[in-house]
Amino acid sequence: FAVDFLPLLRKKIFIKSIELIEPIILIDPQNGESNTTNATDKPIAKDEKKSEKTKAENSERLSVDIRKASIVSGSVTLIDSKTKKKTEIKAINLSGGFSFTHGFDMNVSANIDGLQVSGTLKGDKFVDNVPSVLNAKLTLTQEKGMRGLIVLSATHKNGIFEIKVSSDGIKLPFQFQIGSKTIDLEKGVQFNADTVVKDKVVTIKR
Repeated sequence: FAVDFLPLLRKKIFIKSIELIEPIILIDPQNGESNTTNATDKPIAKDEKKSEKTKAENSERLSVDIRKASIVSGSVTLIDSKTKKKTEIKAINLSGGFSFTHGFDMNVSANIDGLQVSGTLKGDKFVDNVPSVLNAKLTLTQEKGMRGLIVLSATHKNGIFEIKVSSDGIKLPFQFQIGSKTIDLEKGVQFNADTVVKDKVVTIKR
């Protein structure tokens, strides 16, 4: 892990390189969360909102650049507290660079419960904590010869995410439901879709 110190004086964090070798992470999303609301909870005052806005603006002025980042043979285990189900993501390898002001360009690969995922992720500078442009090309393979290619491009502007996604003959041991129709990926399927995401509402154009 190497950091340049002079840029810190200008609120810039410049990391020459960061490397994680065989990191192991356990994540329990339910741990410490509460879905209850107390009667004594008070709405946030205007002054508090203004303070939060100021903090957000200050954080946006902070520039973070990681010229070179890599993960070698990492693993993440996701634990569901209610069902006790564990999903293991292992053999995680990542290389690339990251910047809030210039975007990111990464090569990634991982194994998710026997499904091998590899590909590239590219994004432009961040706006409202999300990349203004996102491009992904992922190849999915499994031991039984099943495979698929997913290509995704997304543009974020004024709180709206416009996404174009397409596949090339996906054939994987999964099924999912759209309305009353069941899509069986094991039989193979190819698709194209234009999607708009706004205020947590998803609209699929085609």
